[in-house]
Amino acid sequence: MRLAIFSKADIIGAYNLNTLLPEIQELASEITIFLSDKVFPNERGFQPVDTLTYCERDYPLTQLFPYLEHQSNRNSALLTFNELSAVYNANIVHMGESITSSCKEAIKEFAPDIIISTRHDFILPDDVLESAKFGCVNTHPGKLPQFRGLCTPFWAMLEHNEYAYCSVHLMTTKVDCGKILALTPWRLDYSRSLLWNTIQIYQKGISEMASILCNNPQNFAAIPGTSYREDDARYFGAPSEKEFTNFSEAGHIVISEEEYQKIVQPFYNRFSPPIPALQKAAV
Repeated sequence: MRLAIFSKADIIGAYNLNTLLPEIQELASEITIFLSDKVFPNERGFQPVDTLTYCERDYPLTQLFPYLEHQSNRNSALLTFNELSAVYNANIVHMGESITSSCKEAIKEFAPDIIISTRHDFILPDDVLESAKFGCVNTHPGKLPQFRGLCTPFWAMLEHNEYAYCSVHLMTTKVDCGKILALTPWRLDYSRSLLWNTIQIYQKGISEMASILCNNPQNFAAIPGTSYREDDARYFGAPSEKEFTNFSEAGHIVISEEEYQKIVQPFYNRFSPPIPALQKAAV
């Protein structure tokens, strides 16, 4: 099957693809990965989002991954985007900051059997969704419909929820509103950071999505969905500076130097200590 995978060029996107690709390898005859790389205005301009964007995107893309790819005898647990491309014979298309007309044509020319989205910046237009022969599926790092929208792990932690969820759902023209195929729970660990919890939320959902696709490659869209009440739906936007302050004052951690070193460690060769990336401790 031809699989078009949409993800984001950042450390979470790399984690997600490292989980997804081995689990769908036998299903795929051809893979194209479309990576978005848009930094939105609300992702810069105040702390701690400046540090968070640096940790998620800037440092991995401009320093860490290029440095690792120049090493010989790589034997890391996790791979960079270029290494994933080589190992899984997957073509990578860097979409940049928008879905251009040429990019849309490339997607339709690829003629995917399935579109898979896991942490992607852009809303896929109707003609792209319709290009998938068997359907389109997404992993959303929040329990639908209660946590539609952006930065849902942040909002779940700010509300002191015991669990966060990854929703595996069909993609439709209305964002976060497609049929829910699975909800995978993650017990939030408030001794750990927002970034660490976000990574964990995705991993269980991605594994569940891969299982659904491998067991039902041509009719996954026909699986009975999880019922819910639309009256329960809530939509969240990006957190403001004040809301990040509230998050920190509640005792929650956005990211810390010690934990970030643990997050990037699996990309290094085994038994090689990571190079310090942050100057600060907890933010």
